[in-house]
Amino acid sequence: MNKFTREDALIVFNLLCIKSNCYDENGRIIKANYIVTSGDDLTSAIYAAKLYFEIKQEYNFEPILLCIGDDRLDMSSSTSLDYICRALYVPYKSTRILKNSKNNDETISIITNFLKNQPTSKIIWSVTKVDSLALNFTQKKQAPQLKSFYYVIEESFDTCQKLFNGQRLLGGKLLLYKIASILSKCDLNADNYQSVLKFENNISALKAIRYLEKNFRLFMPKRSLQHYFKSVLQEAELKVAILYFKYKMNMDLEAYMLPIERKIQRTIKPS
Repeated sequence: MNKFTREDALIVFNLLCIKSNCYDENGRIIKANYIVTSGDDLTSAIYAAKLYFEIKQEYNFEPILLCIGDDRLDMSSSTSLDYICRALYVPYKSTRILKNSKNNDETISIITNFLKNQPTSKIIWSVTKVDSLALNFTQKKQAPQLKSFYYVIEESFDTCQKLFNGQRLLGGKLLLYKIASILSKCDLNADNYQSVLKFENNISALKAIRYLEKNFRLFMPKRSLQHYFKSVLQEAELKVAILYFKYKMNMDLEAYMLPIERKIQRTIKPS
């Protein structure tokens, strides 16, 4: 990744996040009925398990973890998210595998339908920085009635690039593909189910967005034949990388989980 790409990616990466709001002014976690782990990054499930044990320890109450993944890549399917939660000692009775989802719209719809008879239930979304703003805007636009709180995973750009959906694939290009597309996708869907993300007054952000969209954008309203072939090649490149690096990906994931696993072990006796 060259210097200019990295600088632009950092600008946009930091624009795409909101702040966690699932703790009160005394640092006490709220008593949520459900914790949602979703999206295309398994770190969401790791921190969902952490939140589960925080609530259990604070209130002697066991929330339910709802797993909604993306089955287009098996590293981030709903069953993979569920597996991570249970590997971190969340009991089987406390997880639910819901449908796989390809985007925030589908995720919000699945959760809304699941909770349609539970209007007072509180939810904590365990979400990565790069997904947090778009998910929050979608939820506010599409399902403002949900009693939603957010735990936004604090991680650097480098950590996110390494661990993002299968870790260090393609020199970090997978993360660049995402952040290059997410703002334009939000604008495209604004009249449908998502509020517009506005950065008109941020000149450096607009320049960074234009640069990344030009060089790494995958999702376009009108696709040319050239863009279609480019997308096919990128998808093939990614699938080959996953097959080739899967063992390393799992090793990276286990190393990332270890300190959180140790914290959980100090507060519980594994069953």
